[in-house]
Amino acid sequence: TPKVVHIRSKKVGVTSRLVQGCILAYIVGYAIIYEKGYQQFDSVMSAVTTKVKGIAYTNFTDEELVGVPQEAKHLYRRIWDEADYVVPPQQTNAFFVT
Repeated sequence: TPKVVHIRSKKVGVTSRLVQGCILAYIVGYAIIYEKGYQQFDSVMSAVTTKVKGIAYTNFTDEELVGVPQEAKHLYRRIWDEADYVVPPQQTNAFFVT
């Protein structure tokens, strides 16, 4: 059962309401209106992570590899495993939701 306590001192009641009013005035007057707390913006920082499976095969023709040095052309004609084309997250102090 709830218990109710009545304090008959007007001084304590006025002091309590004054403290509550000061807190409410600070929140509404300063934090919201003066500092425009309702208009704060932040830059978007996000990333998308997908799960990949399987392999991929790349087979470029010589016409598509114009400008690529001959000793590097074998890198463009190969079989890719998921470990080859998945890049781990590079952010520090980040929170990841999976």
